[in-house]
Amino acid sequence: MFNLQEFYLQSNKIEGTIPDVICSLKNLGALDLSENQFLGLTPSCLGYITSLRKLYLAYNMLDSRLPTSLGILQDLIEFNVSSNLLSGHIPPEFGNLKTATLIDLSKNRFSGKIPSTLGGLDKLINLSLAHNVLDGPIPNSFGKLLVLEFLDLCYNNLSGEILKSLEALVFLKYLNISFNELNREIPTGGPFANVTSQSFLSNDALCGESWINVKPYLTKSTKKSRKRVLTSLYTLLGIGSLLALAVGYVLLRLRMTKKNASQADVSLVKGHERISYYELEQATKGFNESNLLGNGSFSMVYKGILKDGTLFAAKVFNVRLESAFKSFDTECEIFRNLRHRNVTKVITSCSSLNFKALVLEYMPNGTLDKWLYSYDLFFNLLQRLNIMIDVASVMDYLHNGYSTPVVHCDLKPSNILLDQEIVGHVSDFGTAKLLGAGEAFVQTRTIATIGYIAPVRDAEKMRVNVSWLRTQLNEINDAINCITETKKINDEMNRLAEQNENEKNLESMKVELEKLKSEIASRERQLNLETLVTEDLSNRFAFREGRSASEKIYFFTQIIIQVRALNNITKGHSCLAAFTFFFTPPLDFIAEGTTIACPSSSANPCISKKNSRS
Repeated sequence: MFNLQEFYLQSNKIEGTIPDVICSLKNLGALDLSENQFLGLTPSCLGYITSLRKLYLAYNMLDSRLPTSLGILQDLIEFNVSSNLLSGHIPPEFGNLKTATLIDLSKNRFSGKIPSTLGGLDKLINLSLAHNVLDGPIPNSFGKLLVLEFLDLCYNNLSGEILKSLEALVFLKYLNISFNELNREIPTGGPFANVTSQSFLSNDALCGESWINVKPYLTKSTKKSRKRVLTSLYTLLGIGSLLALAVGYVLLRLRMTKKNASQADVSLVKGHERISYYELEQATKGFNESNLLGNGSFSMVYKGILKDGTLFAAKVFNVRLESAFKSFDTECEIFRNLRHRNVTKVITSCSSLNFKALVLEYMPNGTLDKWLYSYDLFFNLLQRLNIMIDVASVMDYLHNGYSTPVVHCDLKPSNILLDQEIVGHVSDFGTAKLLGAGEAFVQTRTIATIGYIAPVRDAEKMRVNVSWLRTQLNEINDAINCITETKKINDEMNRLAEQNENEKNLESMKVELEKLKSEIASRERQLNLETLVTEDLSNRFAFREGRSASEKIYFFTQIIIQVRALNNITKGHSCLAAFTFFFTPPLDFIAEGTTIACPSSSANPCISKKNSRS
């Protein structure tokens, strides 16, 4: 591996940082890591592989600054780090790359001034610094790049004039300095004799020949004429100032009386932001399928995140379809003047021959269609009602509140988007129609979506989209009924489960109750028996005064017999109680020396044999 001379890993999905171990390949002549997912720093040790001739790191996610050590590669021929997230100043040490023929630093975040040392690269053929945030003037030293054929400085913040020294670049075939802040006259010699207006777009302060489509030169006659016009204008302004005050007062009064004017038509319009194709590509990760939100007949919608963290939805049209061009133009025409809180907001557009897209406000809750047919997402009653009102208010605005009546022609749940607060926004005006003055209806071919196509249109009252709205409301109604029935079934199942559990508990309680009843009955029988025996013995064998000793002995013997019977029945529990009851009176009737034996069981003897005398 240490003798490796060329190393190509382009167009893969390799992640992580570029390992420093690559720097150990001291004989490496070509290194291509482009079109991967490398991130982090560019290893500074690459500058010490002095044998490098070609270094390609484009289309990755490298950030921070370029190491100045790369300026040591004096034999480097081609260097490409475009389409990354690199920032900071362009190192002046790059002026040491004397053998370089291609340097591409485009589509990054480089800032500051362009180093004048780049003008010393006399072998340079291709130089691209486009799509950065560079400022300051174009270096005068660029006039020394005599073999330069390609120069792209567009989409920066360059200022100042285009120097005459650039006329020396006679081999220059492509020049693009559009979308900067350049001023003054455009040179006419050398390569500027063959350029077009596309090279100078959006430089409002430039002036030059009429065929370049910029402001004309200011000649002396033009200046005199301009001075006369200004003098006349000031005179007219002085004369008309009094009239202006009077008319202004009247107009102000009239304006105050227009209370029913549409809020959308008088609201201030924020200037559209400028977003390039490169930024869209970076924000959507190359229009990756993982960011795909949905697709339609002519377009696909991707989720994207700008550098400042702003979320957006990019609607990219399929330019291979002829109808896509018409759909794009229609949406641009309609969105240009629509002002309603429930119409999807357009941030900007991006259009070229091979690419057309609309950048729209991102709706985090997706489409109404997703909510209506989901088992996990549900609306409450107030949210459903608010969405209906949102859609209906847009239809009323399009038909009656807009200066030119608009027919949407494809109103359906998938074209209604929901923001963070579940507010409905109508989108997709690609098949919409504008009714001109005096037109009551427009005859078209069959368009829109099956199941949502309107019936015959009322030419007098302009009720074209009512059937779509009715279908919309029916779908919401069906979804509500479905959710309600599902809830009823779930409630009934829960009730039956609870009832079944209660029945099981009831059976268990019945068994316990029967056991309790049995124990209570047994205890009652025992208590009744004890009571009967006690009462009987008390009545039959009570000791009374005047009885003879023999009668008392007889009665006592009967007591012993009854107590034994009671002891056998109650298992000995009432024996001691019986003796306590019967022996409470004085037992002076027993002769001295008489032995009385109390019957007892082996388990529970009442008393032991004893000789006692009362």
